[in-house]
Amino acid sequence: MATTSEDRSRSLKPDERRSVVLLGIPTFALALAVTVVTTYLPVVAKGFIGSSLVIGLIIGIEGMLAIWLPIVAGSWSDRLKTRIGGRLPFVIAGTPFIVVGLAAMGFVGSLLPLVIATLVFFVGYFLAYEPYRALYPDLFDDEVAGRAQGTQALWRGAGTGIALLGGGLLLSLSQILPFAAAATRPTTPARRGEGRRRPPAASGSWSASRRRCARS
Repeated sequence: MATTSEDRSRSLKPDERRSVVLLGIPTFALALAVTVVTTYLPVVAKGFIGSSLVIGLIIGIEGMLAIWLPIVAGSWSDRLKTRIGGRLPFVIAGTPFIVVGLAAMGFVGSLLPLVIATLVFFVGYFLAYEPYRALYPDLFDDEVAGRAQGTQALWRGAGTGIALLGGGLLLSLSQILPFAAAATRPTTPARRGEGRRRPPAASGSWSASRRRCARS
């Protein structure tokens, strides 16, 4: 049966609204965390690393991991079968890396610990992020998936804005504070059933999810 314009423009159901909020919290947390790292970690590093090139290379770890780790994690999440689905285990697994990496950044005072903390953080970030993004087309019907996905921009903007506005103030008080604040934000939509994907015919693969996200 052809989908009518009324079906395509239907309102979000109550459980869908709840899912939008629950999935928005990790978007906020991830945006806040990555903004704190990319904005304020170079400031911290200048205190004990004299070379801007070296600092740039360290922050460049993000780009090196972004080339391949999201592809591996996203594709693996397509095939993984667990009681909580294939996506959520990656979000859960990545969260400790993110928290440990952020916490360590608050205490680093030399090059090697800084490199290790940065590597740990971005491994966790990219391990979690693409499977997390794929939760949107997994959990929402096609006619509302675009709207649900679009709310990410609001949450991401809020996380980025708060990091930029508050991070500098916290850093002026203590090196530990901005990274500790980012580490305390929850990144896992820990609600029963939130990580379960819809039936395969509806949810599709991670690559299909990426195409839906790109269209949203």
